[in-house]
Amino acid sequence: MAGFFLLDDPFTDMDSTRRAAAIQAIGNFAENHQVLFFTCHPEHAGDLQNLAGAKNLQMAE
Repeated sequence: MAGFFLLDDPFTDMDSTRRAAAIQAIGNFAENHQVLFFTCHPEHAGDLQNLAGAKNLQMAE
């Protein structure tokens, strides 16, 4: 199906084991679909960036 997947801080309430599994699932999904991920947690952004080679765009306040 065409389109994209938009996530807004989905890992906030996850422990590290669940977060790692979710990041892997998102990485697998992102191989064939566009994923937009918003977070204020640098660690979470870094994990996704390392897995999928995601682009890290900073937004100014």
